[in-house]
Amino acid sequence: MFRYQLEHFSAMDLDVLSQIEILVVDDASPNWPAANEAAGFRQLPLKVFRVREDKPWNQDAARNIGAFEAQGQMLLLTDVDHLVPEESLRLLLGIGVTSEVNSLSRKAHFSSRDKVVRSHANSYVMSRQKYWEIGGYDEDFWGTYGSDVLFRRRIEKNCKIVELPHVRLEVATKGSISDAKNLNLSRTPSIWRRARGVFLRGLKMLRLLPSPRVLENPYDRVL
Repeated sequence: MFRYQLEHFSAMDLDVLSQIEILVVDDASPNWPAANEAAGFRQLPLKVFRVREDKPWNQDAARNIGAFEAQGQMLLLTDVDHLVPEESLRLLLGIGVTSEVNSLSRKAHFSSRDKVVRSHANSYVMSRQKYWEIGGYDEDFWGTYGSDVLFRRRIEKNCKIVELPHVRLEVATKGSISDAKNLNLSRTPSIWRRARGVFLRGLKMLRLLPSPRVLENPYDRVL
């Protein structure tokens, strides 16, 4: 899926690529390191970072690293199985810097129908400043699928989420690209993981632990 993403960006016009940067954070997955796949695409405005320790469901750290390392004023945050059409990038570049947090509609990739499916709950457009005003993702909740809902709740306390209906993502649906979806990690947390999450939330509500805790995972730039 990552190679497909790189090929997708490589087909875009230079006038678009010259205005964006592509930041990829490899959360230390043991198979197919991102740097190996990206080595043949050095013509792209691409930076690849890798977390040093492999932790399950550590996407919160990946988001924070990307937002910290970004040089631009605006961020588009999404997952590897979501493609950003060139037209959507052009629309976002035309909008420029805003104070809003925006969600994006999406359609199935490879579908001949222009059918919009519900927006992705963890894809956003916002300024880098707004991201850190919200506080970033809480890295203490690694190991549990769905911890990104905590970030969304803090967005909703901070401001209104406004959907951009004409700016679409395309999601690789199950079966369309063989490795588009995770095949190894369970989305259902173990009893221990569930108990750990409840315990952490309690400590943070009592202000016995910092909330959110960010940039706690050592990482390196690998490309």
